[in-house]
Amino acid sequence: MIRRNKKHVNLLLLVISTLLPFGNSGFSQDSLNNYLTTAAQNNPGLQAKFKEYHAALERVPQVGALPDLSVSFSYFISPIETRVGPQRFRVGLKQKFPWFGTLKARKSVEAARARAKQEAFQSAKQKLYFDVKETYYKLYILQRQEALLRENLSWVKTHKNIANMKFESGEGSMVDVLRANMEIAELQNTLAKVEDRRVPLTEEFSSHLNQPVDTGAIALPDTLRTDTLGMSKQALMDSIIDNNEGLQQLDQQRTMWEHKQEAAKKGGMPSISLGLNYINTGQRTD
Repeated sequence: MIRRNKKHVNLLLLVISTLLPFGNSGFSQDSLNNYLTTAAQNNPGLQAKFKEYHAALERVPQVGALPDLSVSFSYFISPIETRVGPQRFRVGLKQKFPWFGTLKARKSVEAARARAKQEAFQSAKQKLYFDVKETYYKLYILQRQEALLRENLSWVKTHKNIANMKFESGEGSMVDVLRANMEIAELQNTLAKVEDRRVPLTEEFSSHLNQPVDTGAIALPDTLRTDTLGMSKQALMDSIIDNNEGLQQLDQQRTMWEHKQEAAKKGGMPSISLGLNYINTGQRTD
C-alpha cells in the first residue's frame, strides 16, 4: 500500500510539474521559470550534452564533403633532358571521388548521430526540469501544511481559552481544557516535524540549481490553479510515447546504425581519382 501511494504521489507531481500553471499572477510562474533557467545554465552535465550535440551537428557537413584536393610540386635540381627539352619542375593536382552514394551515406550517419545527441540533451534537460519542479512543489506543499497547522493551532488555543473561562466560571469541565492541551501539543509536534523538512528540501533545491539558496527565500505561490488534462487516457499515453526523448534517442540510434551499415558497404567499393600534371619543359639547346 505504501509503494502504491508513493507511485500515485510521483504521478501527481509529474502531472503538476508539466501541466498546471500557477494561479494568482504571473509572478510565481516567472519565478519558477527563472529557477529552471538558472538550473539549466549552472548544470555542467547538461552543458556537456549540449556541446556534444553541437559538435555532432558540425560533423554533418564535414563528412559529406569531398576529400581535400591533393597538390604536389616537384623541382628538378638537375634538369631532366628529354627529346623536347629539359624538364625544370612539375605541378600535379589530384581529386579523389568516393563511390557513388558514399558521401550521402556518411552524412546520414552523422545526421542521425546528431539527432540522437539532441534527444539525449532534451531528455537530460527534461529530467533536470522535473527535479526542479518536483522539489519546488514539495516546498509549496510544505508551506501549505505549515499554514494549515498554524491556523488549526490558533483555533485550538482559542478553544482552550474558552474552555478555561467556562471551567473557572463553573460552566465547563476540566476535561475540555485537558483535551485542548493534548491537541495543542500534538499540533506543535507535527508542526516541528514539518518545519524540520524545510532545510533538507531547500538543500535539495539548491543542488538542482547548483547555487546556494537561503531557507525561506524561495518564491512560492499562495495557491495553485487546477486544470483538466483535456485529453483521454489513451491519447495521453500516445502523446507520451510519441514525445518521449529516450524512445526517440533509441530510434535515432537505430537509424544511425542502419546508415552506418550502408556507409560501410559503400566504403568497400573502389574510389575514383582524377588528376592533372603539368611539366615545365625548356627549349632544346642543340
